[in-house]
Amino acid sequence: MVGLGVAAISSWAIAMAIGQHNQNPEIVNILVLIVVTSGFGIFIMASLRAFLIQCPTCKKLLTKQVSVNKSTETRKFCCKKCNVIWDSKVQYEFGGD
Repeated sequence: MVGLGVAAISSWAIAMAIGQHNQNPEIVNILVLIVVTSGFGIFIMASLRAFLIQCPTCKKLLTKQVSVNKSTETRKFCCKKCNVIWDSKVQYEFGGD
């Protein structure tokens, strides 16, 4: 996700610099496409992270979440093979008090 973020910010900055001088509109269009694609990739990765996690021990994809207090705790996943509960650090809810 960090790599996609760097690609998006760099492409946006270069596109702004080129666009202000009305030079190479084709390059600006390509850079804008990179920004949009990177943003979409970040969104997809962040969304999947809320529902999938890979067990660090056995590398199995985990989808079964453990019941937690959704207003105060983060998403936790259970690996039955390793008999471990992994914390994804992804919150259920944002905001609050």
